[in-house]
Amino acid sequence: MDLEQAIQITKKEWETNPQLRKDRDEVISKYGKVFNLENIDNLTAEKFQGFLRYENNKHWDRIQRPGGNLVKDMNKLKNALKILLDENLSLSNRIKQIRDKESPNYTPFLANAIYTPILLVTNPKKYPVVNEPVAEALEQLGLYSYKDYANDWDWITIPKMQQIILEVAKKNNLDIWQIDWVWWKIARPESRQLPIALCWSVD
Repeated sequence: MDLEQAIQITKKEWETNPQLRKDRDEVISKYGKVFNLENIDNLTAEKFQGFLRYENNKHWDRIQRPGGNLVKDMNKLKNALKILLDENLSLSNRIKQIRDKESPNYTPFLANAIYTPILLVTNPKKYPVVNEPVAEALEQLGLYSYKDYANDWDWITIPKMQQIILEVAKKNNLDIWQIDWVWWKIARPESRQLPIALCWSVD
């Protein structure tokens, strides 16, 4: 499926299914507050793991498994989230701090398929999700070759890919929650399921 087809099908789905908008608005409202920087000290393991479950986030499946490892050390997780959500720092800086294994703030299991949805719900106009289906779709469309940049670090590739996604979404009058449907249809045309967030890595 090409980009134009995927966009038109996505727009039709969103026009005819009001539940999609309701789910989006409820999830962003609820978890935008849960992951608000000022509320991170109040974050519990239950709330964090709840977000990772598809029945709660209404959008991303298969990201629950790493959650059990992340909540084993809630202080470390909270510290990582405070860094991730600090808008006073560049996104590349934030990602590097939590994903660079040489960093004292490195947080195993907090991969892009988890931290980019958190960024989305806290800032739904600025940070698109980047996960394996998204990367595959961008690759197929020739918009960004993650294979060519496979040796680059998250803090280099993720912001670049997010910028491309933002440009495509804006050009086609879709928000960055909706654009996930487009990538999914291109990367997984054989499936009718909603987007899933496959981790590139689990450590």
